[in-house]
Amino acid sequence: MTNDFQALQRQLTAHLRDPQANPPPEGPEDRRLAIYRRLVFGNVSRLLGANFPVARKQLGKAAFSDLIRDFLREHRAETPYFPRMAGELHAWYRKAQPNRANDPQWLGELLLYESEKRRLRNAADPAPNPEIDPEGDVIAGVPAPSPLLRLLTLRYPVHRGKSEKLDDAPPDVPSFLLLRRDSAGRMRTEELGVLSAGLLAMILDGSTQTGAELLENMMQQAPADARPPLIKQGEAQLRRFRRIGVLLGARR
Repeated sequence: MTNDFQALQRQLTAHLRDPQANPPPEGPEDRRLAIYRRLVFGNVSRLLGANFPVARKQLGKAAFSDLIRDFLREHRAETPYFPRMAGELHAWYRKAQPNRANDPQWLGELLLYESEKRRLRNAADPAPNPEIDPEGDVIAGVPAPSPLLRLLTLRYPVHRGKSEKLDDAPPDVPSFLLLRRDSAGRMRTEELGVLSAGLLAMILDGSTQTGAELLENMMQQAPADARPPLIKQGEAQLRRFRRIGVLLGARR
C-alpha cells in the first residue's frame, strides 16, 4: 500500500510540474486536478515574480511564465523554505543557461543580482565580532568588511533594469556593483569605479595588509606622479566605506 501510494504521489507531482509531458493519475476528475495545476504554477510564479521583479518586467509576462514552467519541470529544490526559492531559481538557471540559446544574454546576471539582493535582505544580523575594533583606523590598520555586502563584476548594467530596457550588446566597460544592507535594513546598490572595486575586492578576499599597504601595492603599476593623488583618493574611499558601514572598523 505504501509503495502504491508513493508511486501515486510521484505521478501526481510529475503531472503538476509538467502537465504536457506527464499524464495525471487515474481516478481524480480533471477539473479537480486543474485546481492543483493552477495553484502550483500560480503560487510559484507569484513568489518568484516578487523575488525577481526586474527580470519579470524585462522579460514580459509570457516569457517569464515560460521560465517558471521550465524551472518547475527541470529543477528539484534542495530546501523546503519559500524565502530561499530565489536562490533555487538562480542555481537552476546557472546550470541551464548554456542550453538556453533563446534567452537574453543579460538574464543570468540579472537573476544573480536580484537573488543576491534577496539573500542579503533576508540574512540574519551578524553578532558582534571581538576581533574587530569599531574604532580602528582603516588606513593604518587592517580593514574589516561587513558580512552584509556583496561585490559583483558584471558584463551588463542590470542594476539599471528597473528604469531602462536592457540591451543584449554589453557595454565596453563592465559594471562593478556593491550590494549592501545598511544599518536601517535598506538594500543599497552602488556602482564603483575600478580603484574602489579593486580595493574592496582585496579586502573581501581576506587580505591581512593594512589599508595603506593595499593602496601602495595597487599603485605599483601607476606612473610615479599619479600615485600620490590616487592614494589620497583611495584613502578617502576607505574612510567613506567605514562611514557608511561597508567597513566595520579594523582588525585587532
